[in-house]
Amino acid sequence: MPRAKVALIVLNLSAILVVVGGSYDLLVPALPPHQLAFLGVAEDQLEPHTAQLLRAMFRALGGCLIAVGIGALFLINRGLRRGHNWATVAVLTMVGVAEGLNSVQMYRVGSPFWAPLIFIGLLAIGVALAYVPSPAFKKQPSV
Repeated sequence: MPRAKVALIVLNLSAILVVVGGSYDLLVPALPPHQLAFLGVAEDQLEPHTAQLLRAMFRALGGCLIAVGIGALFLINRGLRRGHNWATVAVLTMVGVAEGLNSVQMYRVGSPFWAPLIFIGLLAIGVALAYVPSPAFKKQPSV
């Protein structure tokens, strides 16, 4: 299988996992057990407005991560695939910042912080496949 095709598969997998992770955050019906364990209470023991605020922030994060993942898919399949190096920098910055900060904050509250790190790692592997030892995608004329 050509290196460019493998790179695209890995890069797209990374972006899709960002969307899936964001979808979990957006659609989860209640606070996850690890977050309740961090608070040291059951969700029904939380003051209702506090529980509502925490769920709202969790869902807002999910929506943002979905947007980052969709943006990454666009940059990978439109920019990088056409040989635009700026798209690689943009997707690395977007996913790296979003999932990097997500991972740090998840670690701080006892959540499974390794998941966003896997997304970043897959992205880095895909970029390495796309550029080492030479660029796998050639610059194509704009249409």
